[in-house]
Amino acid sequence: LHGLTRRREQARDASRVPFACGRVHLASSSGLSAKNCPTSTCDILGRRARHAAGSYIAYLPADMLIRPAWRPRVVTGRLLCSVGAEPKRRRLSSSSIRELVRLARPELALLSAGGAALVIGTGTQLAIPVGFGRLVDMTAKEVLDRAQSPALSIPHLSDVMQSEWIPSSLESLSLAIGGLFLVGAVANVARVQLFSVASARLVQRLRQRLFGKLLRQPISYFDSHRSGDLVTRLSNDVLVMGDALTGDSLASGARNALQLVGTLAIMTYISPQLSSVLIGIGPAIAVSGFFYGRYVKRISRSAQESLGAASATAEERLSLIRTVKAFAREDFEAEKYAERVHEVYRWNIKAATANSLFSGGTNLVGNASLLAVLGYGSFLVKQGLLSAGDLTSFILYTFNFGISIIGLSKFYGDFMRGYGASDRVMNLLNQSTSETELSGGVIPSSIEGEIVFSNVVFRYPSRPTKIILDGISMAIKPQSIMALVGHSGCGKSTIAALLLKLYNVTSGVITLDGTSLDQIDTHWLRENIGIVSQEPDLFHGTIEENIRYGSLTASRDDIVDSAKAANAHEFINGFPDGYATSIGQGGVDLSGGQKQRLAIARAILKNPRLLILDEATSALDSRSERLINEALNRVMATRTTIVIAHRVSTFQTAHQIVLLRDGRVLAIAPHTTLLHDTTEAGDYYH
Repeated sequence: LHGLTRRREQARDASRVPFACGRVHLASSSGLSAKNCPTSTCDILGRRARHAAGSYIAYLPADMLIRPAWRPRVVTGRLLCSVGAEPKRRRLSSSSIRELVRLARPELALLSAGGAALVIGTGTQLAIPVGFGRLVDMTAKEVLDRAQSPALSIPHLSDVMQSEWIPSSLESLSLAIGGLFLVGAVANVARVQLFSVASARLVQRLRQRLFGKLLRQPISYFDSHRSGDLVTRLSNDVLVMGDALTGDSLASGARNALQLVGTLAIMTYISPQLSSVLIGIGPAIAVSGFFYGRYVKRISRSAQESLGAASATAEERLSLIRTVKAFAREDFEAEKYAERVHEVYRWNIKAATANSLFSGGTNLVGNASLLAVLGYGSFLVKQGLLSAGDLTSFILYTFNFGISIIGLSKFYGDFMRGYGASDRVMNLLNQSTSETELSGGVIPSSIEGEIVFSNVVFRYPSRPTKIILDGISMAIKPQSIMALVGHSGCGKSTIAALLLKLYNVTSGVITLDGTSLDQIDTHWLRENIGIVSQEPDLFHGTIEENIRYGSLTASRDDIVDSAKAANAHEFINGFPDGYATSIGQGGVDLSGGQKQRLAIARAILKNPRLLILDEATSALDSRSERLINEALNRVMATRTTIVIAHRVSTFQTAHQIVLLRDGRVLAIAPHTTLLHDTTEAGDYYH
């Protein structure tokens, strides 16, 4: 906190107040207040002072005022990032709702059929109490008529009720009620099935859209978002949202709402006096439900965010399981994950507590209302203002009323949980992307391969204050080899990322055959660039599938030829399943050299016009390196190639070598010239 206030003088002339994001841990219960301090939803510096101990994410302005007497003891205070201004959370806007409706439009037929089944099922549910009431009145009338007959005495009343006196009208009414039960059951089955199928299809479509949206986000987006959290949005958040907004939860909510309206209408028709007893509790339940829903929505959003953080932790640790085991950190990582899961548990307990209190309260009110109906209804029957059958119907409708209220309260909680999840889903779906030029840009008819950097300056979006490339200017001739050399961190791999348009330059221009990369179709550009990275990225699957990734239309013979050219065919045939061998996630079942040779084979199969080799032979032994270099020399002969390397054997044959230091170009010359240059020889040698 002290470090943040020191920024005040630096930021005084800034056009906007800078903010810094940090994790603050309160060791004990404390009070904290701040002026003019916008915060995140889980921050200790909210509009209301927070007093609980724990860890919080804080967005703190540089010139914030904290009362010294209330300043807590900070156990940990790690600055996470400086972001210029607090990012605003996108609410679920009307445009987002329209987008969701548009996504659900293909399921209109299913939803309409489900709605029809819902109306039929609700109608039968509303008709049944009327039938029971009529049945009671008819039975009572017949019993009383028979009981008053001179031939019968009161002791025979039970016999009368069980004998053949029951007329056919009662039998018909009973059959009609049974038919209503059957129709209602069929309608309910159809309703659940139709809405569930519609929900499943919407969830499938949403996941496809979200994954496609993620794939088209710029690399800078993934620099600031953990993959585990994004996977949680794809899986859990979409499922919660789909079920709450279009699935059986929505169907149940609509059924309960329709049933509640119909029940109140019929109850008012039967007895306005008794109906007033139930109608009076409606506003109280509605108000409490409103505040309950708002609370559940906030809790749900926090729970989903905590679940995303826990998933991100698990995904990251499992992907690095060999490192975890190598350092014997199983217990440490288990404890860290337990902290994340406990955070999810804490939010879920809050949600469960709120749900239990609200459900218990509505049940209590419902039971009290039923008791009041029984008492007041009995009084009306004694006064001759209400028949026994009508009272029976009213009591059954009272049960319907209570069930509808409880069902609506449950639906409201589920809906608000889905609404909270939809915030995260729709925020991602509506996320703007700087890669709109993936298609629609200029597509050159051919590639000569001339690449020119003109005064290129670059800063990573996540680190805007640090200059990575500072005024880079150089030209790569067509079908030539240019090597980038320099100490680690001097910007070599960043240049390759800019050529692939993974990032946009901060200033300056990069051109390909005289056309700015900003104007060239990104998809076409990447299709014509092959890259072999220092750490090859392989997918879980077979060897053949990983090589085929370079060209999805390649034949088996093409794949084998590429593997031979990359000196990979021999070790591939050494596996029992050959090219059908599964290599595990990230190629975990292969050695470093084997993974690199597969990556080279994949690049050769792609047959690109531009080739980027980022330490492509760093993991090979001397024999394999010699064979690979021979293959690469044949490939590079007809392509513009950029080689990033530290080993002299890799770049000494390059036509030009660019010597970099701290993001600047020190010299551009062939190997022999740089080696004897008295000015730059020291840097080049080292």
